[in-house]
Amino acid sequence: MLAYIEHLASEYHMTLSAIFRLPLPAGLALLEARSCRLSPDAARISYLDRCIYNARAACRERILQHYTLTPTT
Repeated sequence: MLAYIEHLASEYHMTLSAIFRLPLPAGLALLEARSCRLSPDAARISYLDRCIYNARAACRERILQHYTLTPTT
């Protein structure tokens, strides 16, 4: 938690009150953007991609509760 606060405060010049008002996903997205700026060649899955994967998995689970999926291949 301390590293999260230190990085946001130093990189984005945010005050403690601004950091604590910031939603956690937004703060994590800012830190990920910083990480991508520092090493753009590193292969990593972005926060947005992880959100999409999680939403698709949740949707698939809901669908499987009501329907049977048949493979297309």
